[in-house]
Amino acid sequence: MADFIQTEEFRLAGEEGEQRVFEAVKAAFAGRETLGWWRYPLISEKSVREPDILLLDAELGVVIIEVKSLQLTQISGVSGYEWNMAPNAYFGRAQINPYQQAKAQLQVIMNTLRGRVGLDRVPGRGWWPRR
Repeated sequence: MADFIQTEEFRLAGEEGEQRVFEAVKAAFAGRETLGWWRYPLISEKSVREPDILLLDAELGVVIIEVKSLQLTQISGVSGYEWNMAPNAYFGRAQINPYQQAKAQLQVIMNTLRGRVGLDRVPGRGWWPRR
């Protein structure tokens, strides 16, 4: 049965979208062998990262979900994995790359599992749903 851990309270306006996705993920994975977290800290020698949602699923392996609480009008264009933002739409940033963000977070986990018997073959996935 699935178990989900919320590491802190949802309290900021920007976390509303993350909360909605977290609740939807909990419902979707309720009958699965899954352990999930909202904001699990990933600490490596080079960085500290915090995926919005981290899942360990018996069938899917490691899953990172990166949530961006944006309106379509806040995105002025997409080029590959890079999103061009409307002026002042996302914390003053002109571009964001949720794919690269999820990939980097997943890489921290996969590097930790590397060389550990039985864990070095765990598949990893990154998703970035829009609210």
